[in-house]
Amino acid sequence: MCQFISFHHRPDNGDIAVSVLDSHADTEKNLSLDLKLWREGHYLPDGNIECRVASDDRVTQEECNIRLKKRFPTFVKFFNWCMKETGQEEAFSGSLNLRGLTSAKGLVLPKSIGGWLNLRGLTSAKGLVLPKSIGGWLNLRGLTSAKKAQVTKGIKVLGKIY
Repeated sequence: MCQFISFHHRPDNGDIAVSVLDSHADTEKNLSLDLKLWREGHYLPDGNIECRVASDDRVTQEECNIRLKKRFPTFVKFFNWCMKETGQEEAFSGSLNLRGLTSAKGLVLPKSIGGWLNLRGLTSAKGLVLPKSIGGWLNLRGLTSAKKAQVTKGIKVLGKIY
């Protein structure tokens, strides 16, 4: 497994390809990407971007990072786009590690998550709309107990709530 969100990009034109958000190899396979053209990248919940490039690419890693940041200024914007791009706005079968996310402003989570959901970096529940069901545990350690109870009311969590 790679870091979340894993994607491929084309240094020559800025195109982005996503399929399996925590696996470069599965995205490459699912989309039949030609690795002579496509490079790996990560956009992390803490806002860090890494667009890898090859030594013979005509643009630098920093130029690719800036281009991606201009298109998606925040991780949340990129996450929301990825959910739509991969058709997972309603249901996400895996787990979501959004640990480094500090604000839920604008975040659109799928209505159901098959695995666990890690939101331990959130210190405020403002703007947070949780899925109706979570198949594993839910980590909200950054919130107070009162806020946890308030935001988790009415949702089905099969695992523990931290």
